Amino acid sequence: MAGRKIKFGDVEINIPEKLLSFGVMPIIGVVLVLWLLTGIYSVGPDEVGVVRTFGKVTRVAQSGLRYHLPIPIE
Repeated sequence: MAGRKIKFGDVEINIPEKLLSFGVMPIIGVVLVLWLLTGIYSVGPDEVGVVRTFGKVTRVAQSGLRYHLPIPIE
């Protein structure tokens, strides 16, 4: 089986060539989706949320499931 071997101390890990052929774009895509999902938040029924963009208050969010741009934007 062709692949790349990586050693961590006494442990040797074999990474298949098929996994390496995916490239970097799918990894960047997964990281981007996970980062965008961090913008989901909820505001309790008796609460009011304050959304800040670059440190300035931009709007007030009412109760419920909400979305804002992820850190460091909002």
